[in-house]
Amino acid sequence: MSGQIFITVTQRGYTDSTDLLGPFKSIEEGKRLVTDSETRGLDGDETRYTFFETTRSGTKEVGYVLFKDECEYDEEDLKEEHFSK
Repeated sequence: MSGQIFITVTQRGYTDSTDLLGPFKSIEEGKRLVTDSETRGLDGDETRYTFFETTRSGTKEVGYVLFKDECEYDEEDLKEEHFSK
């Protein structure tokens, strides 16, 4: 099971919820299947996709994709990504 990627989806707004997606073989596969085609958060509010990798020593966060709420931010691009790898 080592080296697999899981993604938590945390939604803030009208409905606060958290879901778990995966496993995926790589960060790239997870991004391609889950976030690449998205342009905004679920129901328009802030949605964070946090990527975790399973290792022999435990689970570690490797990055995230954040979709900001267009009502709270005056930016054109509401999608933010950060990955350590």
